[in-house]
Amino acid sequence: MAGEHRIEKINQFFLEEITRLIKYHLENPDISPWTTVLNVDTSPDLSFSRIFITVMGSEEDQKKTVEALNHSRGHIKSRLSREIHLRKFPELRFHLIGTHEDSVERVYDILDSLSDSSHNESS
Repeated sequence: MAGEHRIEKINQFFLEEITRLIKYHLENPDISPWTTVLNVDTSPDLSFSRIFITVMGSEEDQKKTVEALNHSRGHIKSRLSREIHLRKFPELRFHLIGTHEDSVERVYDILDSLSDSSHNESS
């Protein structure tokens, strides 16, 4: 099993490299240019990595992007394996977790609730 610190480093590396691959190297028209990699969660035994993405666009754009990324897993894995050497390379799984708009809305909701809390405390 890989150590916790090692898993964190692998997750960070995958996040940065997959972001770069999506932005500059994957030439699939079904992958939206408005795709953001939000988080990577690799299992302790390196059997799989869940890559959490968000896609700004219609539901159809989101669905196409996730399907295209999952279809491109082999290519992505091959590109990643050139940059990082692991005895066992995790299986990649892409998951959609909302949209940019949802994320922005959540941030505003949190800020509003914090603002309301601070006003109530000062009263």
